[in-house]
Amino acid sequence: MQLWEQFEFWISDLSFGSILARMLIAILAGTLLGIDRRDKNKGAGVRTHAMVCVGSALTMVTSQYVAIRFPEAGGDVFRLGAGVVSGVGFLGAGTIIVGDRNKVHGLTTAAGLWTCACIGLAIGCGFIGGTIVAMLAAFIILHNLTPLDRRLRRHARAFDLYIEFADVESAREFTHILDEQGIAYTDFVLQDSPIAGEGPVATVSVELDSYQRKKEYLKELKDADGISYFEIA
Repeated sequence: MQLWEQFEFWISDLSFGSILARMLIAILAGTLLGIDRRDKNKGAGVRTHAMVCVGSALTMVTSQYVAIRFPEAGGDVFRLGAGVVSGVGFLGAGTIIVGDRNKVHGLTTAAGLWTCACIGLAIGCGFIGGTIVAMLAAFIILHNLTPLDRRLRRHARAFDLYIEFADVESAREFTHILDEQGIAYTDFVLQDSPIAGEGPVATVSVELDSYQRKKEYLKELKDADGISYFEIA
């Protein structure tokens, strides 16, 4: 324990060796998180995560340097770090894509980039204990919780649907059947198809009484007249 305390004291110093160690740890943390995203063919990979983490770490090192080197300047030494936490949201937003049939991609990658930036800030201020815990937690979430997430989605009572109708009357009939069966639904949005000559498309959030009903309900949609295509969004 004493050795760890000595290490934390050393790495929080502004010596060249401690700064170099922080940057190397930032590269390691960013690479670890980026490997999972690249392995799953996501938009932001190893280099992006590593750059975000190193940049965030440098921001905290710079804040520490300014506070020590120019104490007379005053001001909030954490302002730069706060700017990273909010500013990295713009980078994360660039990874979020609304694809075909209104399906959203990239939310996990955006959250991973934001977490990576926060880990970089912790590294930059020398909080290595917190860095190790957060880095392992983030890696476990990205690498090991995917099967659980898929299982929960598969057995969820509430889910979003994307539906392609033959015509507007078929869309009205769809909502009428929902009301008749007592199925709760919200956010029903009907719009013209992006493909010329095709019927309208809709997105809707549906909530069933139990997840056992889900398989039966999806079969009913498959056999329904007036619905040319549907999928769980």
